[in-house]
Amino acid sequence: MKRIVSLLILACLLSILSFSSLAQRRSRRHVAPATTDNGCDLSFTGSARKRVKLRSTTLDYPLHNSGRAISVSDFLAFVCPLDADVPHPVPSTEPMEVEKVTVTLRGFVMAMKRDPDNDLHVQIADAARPYRQAQIIVEIPPGAAYCDARSKMMDLFLADGGTRLSGYAFRNPPLVQVTGYLFLDSTHGPSCTANGGRGIKNGLRTSPVKGTWGEIHPVISLDDAH
Repeated sequence: MKRIVSLLILACLLSILSFSSLAQRRSRRHVAPATTDNGCDLSFTGSARKRVKLRSTTLDYPLHNSGRAISVSDFLAFVCPLDADVPHPVPSTEPMEVEKVTVTLRGFVMAMKRDPDNDLHVQIADAARPYRQAQIIVEIPPGAAYCDARSKMMDLFLADGGTRLSGYAFRNPPLVQVTGYLFLDSTHGPSCTANGGRGIKNGLRTSPVKGTWGEIHPVISLDDAH
């Protein structure tokens, strides 16, 4: 009789352990990919003008506006007349002379996503509302050199409740100050003010992004400007 009871107890214990193991495996299998990773350890997988997009963060370029922050409208006024200075084709491996300038921009983060090349694509505007206003793109590559700016951007994304890096429009756009290098690439659109089909629409029929061939890329610093 004691032997039978012992065998029953052993069978129950084995059944419990088996069920627990199965539950753990199912739990692991259904865990959604985390979006909390800042992506600094990713590799840049793009090829177009790669060396220009991944410029060193310590280049001694002249400071536009003496280093003082400009607005999105100021940025567009600055880059749009440069169209005549962009050669065709655009050099693929070296920055153009016109791109050798450091720009600081102050504005609200309206939307962001992680591009297929693993850059963080961030859209900046002059006001927190409405979404339908001129926005420009700034890009933060992966890698240790850009990790501080990238981590801060991810913190803002998570603080706003962001979960989808495939494309997210901010509920409460944060005010930021961004510094980086001018990047002109006319292959993005036919003119300075065209959107070239780029940008997060957030329900609009067309993207509010302007100056798609004029960006800040790479971003070398980003801070909350409140």
